Amino acid sequence: MGASGSRRRRGSGRARQTQPAVRDKAAEFRHKRRIIRLGQALMAVGALVVVVHLLAHIGAFGAQPPGWQDLAVGYPTGGFLFIAGAIAAGQ
Repeated sequence: MGASGSRRRRGSGRARQTQPAVRDKAAEFRHKRRIIRLGQALMAVGALVVVVHLLAHIGAFGAQPPGWQDLAVGYPTGGFLFIAGAIAAGQ
């Protein structure tokens, strides 16, 4: 065999040693603020959906919403968006 086939690389039998990942404190802060702002935006959209749905029930836009829209798009969607945003904003 040639010299290259019989040689072992130095350190190939040991586990590779790496330094722990050090995250920048400013990057962590920006990431957390981004999640909080996203949650606040979701809460605002949820509240807007509920208000628009309430106005539709009052008759501000003309006819009443159909039954399926009342069940799927109205208060449940607004509530879900608001709660999801509150969870994200509470992180």
